Amino acid sequence: MSVGTRWALLVGCLLATTLVNAQPTPPLRGRTVQSVVDELRDSGAPLVYSSNLLPATLTVGSEPAATEPLALAREILLPHGLTVREEDGVWLVVRATAAPAPEPGGVALRAVAGYAASPIDAFTVELDPPSGATVAGVDGRAALSGLSPGRHTLRVTAPAF
Repeated sequence: MSVGTRWALLVGCLLATTLVNAQPTPPLRGRTVQSVVDELRDSGAPLVYSSNLLPATLTVGSEPAATEPLALAREILLPHGLTVREEDGVWLVVRATAAPAPEPGGVALRAVAGYAASPIDAFTVELDPPSGATVAGVDGRAALSGLSPGRHTLRVTAPAF
């Protein structure tokens, strides 16, 4: 093995050891995000940020589970709408891209009389009573569409039920 190869292996091992040991001193909860990122940087993590993105008002809300430096940085930045993007060997603190808004959904409903399992001829379905949309059900079927994502309540009423 040549001297150059040995030197490259030594430098690689030192860099890997530095990044593995780039651990801020716990506990992290309550500390400023900037101080934790600075401690990661001081330990060898190649983090770069703008103080506009990491003001002193941002704090670590809960003790992170991650131990690897990059995962730790991402975990403490996420609640603040930030993340780390790797670029040319540097970890840049950037705004997280917003997830696309979920598509509207719908509900298909089938109403049958339990004792005979026959479809109920006429019924009414109210979405999020008392002020939600109302649709009529016919021959045991009704549908609601264009619903915003989330939890909803349905009230189904029928004469004689």
